[in-house]
Amino acid sequence: MVFFMNTITKIKQKLFLIFDKKLLPLKNKKILLAISGGPDSKVMLEFLAIWPKRNFFKFFVSSIDHSSQIESKKKAIMYLKEQKY
Repeated sequence: MVFFMNTITKIKQKLFLIFDKKLLPLKNKKILLAISGGPDSKVMLEFLAIWPKRNFFKFFVSSIDHSSQIESKKKAIMYLKEQKY
């Protein structure tokens, strides 16, 4: 369990550094997040929700259905409904 938590902490730190580098130059801007409902989109959304500097921005979320999987649209809708951001 400790290894898992250390790995998550390292990933979180790396993502926060990326967010700082890529997003902070856009401070006080509106940002549209396009998510597909897949695991990478979920991770991005989850970590942006806990990013300490998120309040410098106004985020909007849009679901993108690539139609690459039969269940992709249902998964994206279910995921967005579950979130309380």
